[in-house]
Amino acid sequence: MTTGMHKNLAHQLKELNITSLDSLTEDIWYTLLNHISNSYKQSDKERLAFEHSLQRSSDKMSALYDSLKKSTATKLAAERDKLGAIINSMGIGLMMIDNDGRITLLNNTAKSMLNDQTGELVGMGLFDILLPDENAAVQPVTGIFEIQQLFDGRDQINCSSVFIKRHDRSQFPASVVLAPVDRRDKSLGAAVLFRDITNEKTTEEKLRLSSLVFNNTNNAVVISNPDGIVQAVNRAFLKITGYSEREAIGHAIVELLNIDIGAESLQGVISELKTDQSWEGELNLNKKSSKPFQAWVTVTATTAETGGISQYLTIFTDISILQQSTQQLHHLAHHDLLTNLPNRLLFHKALD
Repeated sequence: MTTGMHKNLAHQLKELNITSLDSLTEDIWYTLLNHISNSYKQSDKERLAFEHSLQRSSDKMSALYDSLKKSTATKLAAERDKLGAIINSMGIGLMMIDNDGRITLLNNTAKSMLNDQTGELVGMGLFDILLPDENAAVQPVTGIFEIQQLFDGRDQINCSSVFIKRHDRSQFPASVVLAPVDRRDKSLGAAVLFRDITNEKTTEEKLRLSSLVFNNTNNAVVISNPDGIVQAVNRAFLKITGYSEREAIGHAIVELLNIDIGAESLQGVISELKTDQSWEGELNLNKKSSKPFQAWVTVTATTAETGGISQYLTIFTDISILQQSTQQLHHLAHHDLLTNLPNRLLFHKALD
């Protein structure tokens, strides 16, 4: 009976327990149509409720999205400010360069070191201000280049044979570290960390000159600790005394040179060192071979930051030859050159 009938109509007939269309009366048709109308109204209500529910869900989702977006933006801004504060408070210069080798960022330390407070160097090429010498670990690349060309597979580049040119075109020696910056295997450029090593270079040169003087002076030089234990000697010491460096270092200078000036004289030397931090005078010393020699000795005490003595610097010169020359001159002045007998000058001195 319901074969070929629309499924919605068949459903409504089933709801009203109607098995045949032929038995439908006017009242039944009215009831049927009214039932169908109510069904459509109920469907419309459910549809509207569903649409309202979707709209409310959409509004909630939109509000949630906006809230998350705002919260994320706030957190990102806070992290960016925090990172910026960290970068700008670094005690070393930082430059960021892009994949074309152009400067994109300078931290405050870099701006100060480069005399570029307004950031006018941003946009310039790395090798417009980085001037490595021929021995540096990184060499300049002219023209447009990919930043990865510099690294050639290296994780980072460390070099100290570099000069950096300031905004005013003056230069300073620098220690530089270049490190690639990647994100998700995509190159973003590189970070360049640098610091001014002018003071270190000056100190190195002073040490070099001091070492040159230390090892080439004709006077013997000994550096010892407060207990008189030898820490360093120069070449003249080895030549004068006959000791090797290994034999001298770690031993007491008094024992090495067999210094015996008596307890009273030693106390005087110590007292003078405490008050004046230096002492000088003539002493009888001994070589490794036990051969004695006369020496003019100067001892200087160096003090530590705490105020106590940190080291002694002892310098001495073999004056044996000078003493022999003085004695010869004295003999010649008081004796006849031909007979070697006492002359008149010595006779008059004897009478006086």
